[in-house]
Amino acid sequence: MQLWLIENDPYRNQRFPWTLVRLETGEQVVIDFPEFSTKTSLPPFFALKNGHYYFLFGDTLVLMDPKNLEKITIPLKDFDISNAHALIVN
Repeated sequence: MQLWLIENDPYRNQRFPWTLVRLETGEQVVIDFPEFSTKTSLPPFFALKNGHYYFLFGDTLVLMDPKNLEKITIPLKDFDISNAHALIVN
């Protein structure tokens, strides 16, 4: 399955939307994060590893499987992190 993930303008839409395009079918799905629209004005950092998407907000890491769009939310306060500002994946 070939996918494009396109970041939409986060400064015009505070839900931080991204568009997932399935190239075989042309289907487009909007992924957004309304739960963060009142917490931050900064868009998330993004990384791709092993076919999964990682979105880093200041106090939360969101993992996403692009096949089923399932999101797993990890609060960073559990790791004593309150204002993450970089995402490095190795």
